[in-house]
Amino acid sequence: MPSRRTIRKTTLWTPEEWRHIEEAAERRGVTPARYVREGALAVKLPAHTRTRGAHALLGQFRRVQNNLRQLRHMAEDNGADAALRMLDASLQLTDEAADAAAGRRGSAHPLIIAVRDAGLLLNDLAHRANATDRLPADEELGEALARIEVAARDVLG
Repeated sequence: MPSRRTIRKTTLWTPEEWRHIEEAAERRGVTPARYVREGALAVKLPAHTRTRGAHALLGQFRRVQNNLRQLRHMAEDNGADAALRMLDASLQLTDEAADAAAGRRGSAHPLIIAVRDAGLLLNDLAHRANATDRLPADEELGEALARIEVAARDVLG
Protein backbone atom coordinates (compact mmCIF):
# COMPACT_ATOMS: atom_id res chain seq x y z
CA MET A 1 0.00 0.00 0.00
CA PRO A 2 1.48 3.39 -0.99
CA SER A 3 2.25 5.79 1.81
CA ARG A 4 0.11 8.86 2.28
CA ARG A 5 1.34 12.38 2.42
CA THR A 6 0.92 13.43 6.02
CA ILE A 7 3.57 16.10 6.47
CA ARG A 8 2.61 19.68 5.69
CA LYS A 9 5.25 22.41 5.32
CA THR A 10 4.41 26.03 4.82
CA THR A 11 6.49 27.98 2.34
CA LEU A 12 6.41 31.66 1.59
CA TRP A 13 6.33 33.09 -1.91
CA THR A 14 6.29 36.55 -3.39
CA PRO A 15 3.19 37.31 -5.47
CA GLU A 16 5.35 37.18 -8.62
CA GLU A 17 6.84 33.81 -7.69
CA TRP A 18 3.45 32.29 -6.97
CA ARG A 19 1.97 33.69 -10.18
CA HIS A 20 4.83 32.08 -12.10
CA ILE A 21 4.18 28.73 -10.36
CA GLU A 22 0.44 28.93 -11.03
CA GLU A 23 1.00 29.68 -14.71
CA ALA A 24 3.54 26.87 -15.10
CA ALA A 25 1.27 24.41 -13.24
CA GLU A 26 -1.67 25.36 -15.43
CA ARG A 27 0.39 24.75 -18.57
CA ARG A 28 1.27 21.28 -17.24
CA GLY A 29 -2.33 20.58 -16.17
CA VAL A 30 -1.52 20.04 -12.50
CA THR A 31 -2.20 21.91 -9.26
CA PRO A 32 0.39 24.41 -8.06
CA ALA A 33 1.16 22.22 -5.02
CA ARG A 34 1.78 19.19 -7.21
CA TYR A 35 3.92 21.28 -9.59
CA VAL A 36 6.10 22.50 -6.71
CA ARG A 37 6.35 19.02 -5.13
CA GLU A 38 7.26 17.25 -8.36
CA GLY A 39 9.67 19.98 -9.35
CA ALA A 40 11.43 19.83 -6.01
CA LEU A 41 11.75 16.06 -6.14
CA ALA A 42 12.91 15.96 -9.75
CA VAL A 43 15.67 18.55 -9.60
CA LYS A 44 19.24 17.28 -9.45
CA LEU A 45 21.19 19.70 -7.31
CA PRO A 46 24.97 20.05 -7.42
CA ALA A 47 26.98 18.43 -4.65
CA HIS A 48 26.84 20.41 -1.44
CA THR A 49 29.93 22.43 -0.73
CA ARG A 50 30.58 24.85 2.06
CA THR A 51 32.54 27.85 1.00
CA ARG A 52 31.59 29.96 4.00
CA GLY A 53 34.05 27.96 6.10
CA ALA A 54 36.78 28.54 3.56
CA HIS A 55 36.10 32.29 3.66
CA ALA A 56 36.22 32.34 7.46
CA LEU A 57 39.47 30.35 7.47
CA LEU A 58 40.97 32.68 4.90
CA GLY A 59 39.91 35.65 7.04
CA GLN A 60 41.72 34.21 10.05
CA PHE A 61 44.88 33.80 7.98
CA ARG A 62 44.61 37.38 6.76
CA ARG A 63 44.45 38.60 10.39
CA VAL A 64 47.50 36.52 11.27
CA GLN A 65 49.37 37.84 8.24
CA ASN A 66 48.53 41.41 9.20
CA ASN A 67 50.16 40.87 12.61
CA LEU A 68 53.14 39.11 11.01
CA ARG A 69 53.68 42.06 8.66
CA GLN A 70 53.52 44.54 11.54
CA LEU A 71 56.13 42.58 13.47
CA ARG A 72 58.23 42.11 10.34
CA HIS A 73 58.26 45.86 9.71
CA MET A 74 59.40 46.44 13.28
CA ALA A 75 62.09 43.74 13.00
CA GLU A 76 63.33 45.34 9.78
CA ASP A 77 63.47 48.79 11.39
CA ASN A 78 65.36 47.41 14.39
CA GLY A 79 67.80 45.33 12.36
CA ALA A 80 66.65 42.15 14.10
CA ASP A 81 67.81 39.70 11.44
CA ALA A 82 66.89 36.50 13.30
CA ALA A 83 63.34 37.72 13.95
CA LEU A 84 63.10 38.93 10.37
CA ARG A 85 63.99 35.47 9.03
CA MET A 86 61.46 33.78 11.34
CA LEU A 87 58.73 36.21 10.34
CA ASP A 88 59.49 35.85 6.63
CA ALA A 89 59.24 32.06 6.94
CA SER A 90 55.92 32.38 8.77
CA LEU A 91 54.58 34.77 6.17
CA GLN A 92 55.49 32.38 3.38
CA LEU A 93 53.91 29.41 5.18
CA THR A 94 50.70 31.29 6.03
CA ASP A 95 50.50 32.53 2.44
CA GLU A 96 50.59 28.92 1.20
CA ALA A 97 48.03 27.88 3.82
CA ALA A 98 45.78 30.81 2.88
CA ASP A 99 45.88 29.69 -0.76
CA ALA A 100 44.95 26.17 0.34
CA ALA A 101 42.17 27.56 2.54
CA ALA A 102 40.68 29.54 -0.33
CA GLY A 103 40.08 26.37 -2.34
CA ARG A 104 38.94 24.26 0.59
CA ARG A 105 35.57 22.51 0.54
CA GLY A 106 33.70 21.04 3.46
CA SER A 107 33.74 21.95 7.11
CA ALA A 108 36.64 24.10 8.22
CA HIS A 109 35.45 24.80 11.76
CA PRO A 110 38.26 22.99 13.65
CA LEU A 111 40.86 24.64 11.42
CA ILE A 112 39.32 28.08 11.91
CA ILE A 113 39.49 27.63 15.68
CA ALA A 114 43.11 26.44 15.51
CA VAL A 115 44.24 29.39 13.37
CA ARG A 116 42.24 31.86 15.47
CA ASP A 117 43.65 30.52 18.75
CA ALA A 118 47.21 30.54 17.39
CA GLY A 119 46.65 34.05 16.11
CA LEU A 120 45.50 35.37 19.50
CA LEU A 121 48.98 35.07 21.01
CA LEU A 122 50.52 36.65 17.94
CA ASN A 123 47.96 39.47 18.07
CA ASP A 124 48.82 40.13 21.71
CA LEU A 125 52.52 40.28 20.85
CA ALA A 126 51.89 42.64 17.94
CA HIS A 127 49.78 44.96 20.13
CA ARG A 128 52.43 45.04 22.85
CA ALA A 129 55.18 45.61 20.28
CA ASN A 130 53.27 48.50 18.74
CA ALA A 131 52.55 50.03 22.16
CA THR A 132 56.16 49.81 23.35
CA ASP A 133 57.83 50.14 19.94
CA ARG A 134 59.91 47.08 20.85
CA LEU A 135 59.93 43.59 19.39
CA PRO A 136 58.92 40.77 21.72
CA ALA A 137 61.65 38.53 23.08
CA ASP A 138 62.81 35.83 20.67
CA GLU A 139 61.34 33.11 22.94
CA GLU A 140 57.89 34.73 22.95
CA LEU A 141 57.98 35.35 19.23
CA GLY A 142 59.22 31.82 18.59
CA GLU A 143 56.38 30.31 20.64
CA ALA A 144 53.74 32.35 18.80
CA LEU A 145 55.22 31.51 15.39
CA ALA A 146 55.41 27.80 16.29
CA ARG A 147 51.68 27.82 17.06
CA ILE A 148 50.98 29.55 13.76
CA GLU A 149 53.11 26.97 11.95
CA VAL A 150 51.21 24.04 13.48
CA ALA A 151 47.85 25.57 12.49
CA ALA A 152 49.04 26.38 8.96
CA ARG A 153 50.45 22.88 8.43
CA ASP A 154 47.12 21.40 9.56
CA VAL A 155 45.44 23.35 6.77
CA LEU A 156 48.04 22.26 4.25
CA GLY A 157 47.43 18.64 5.28
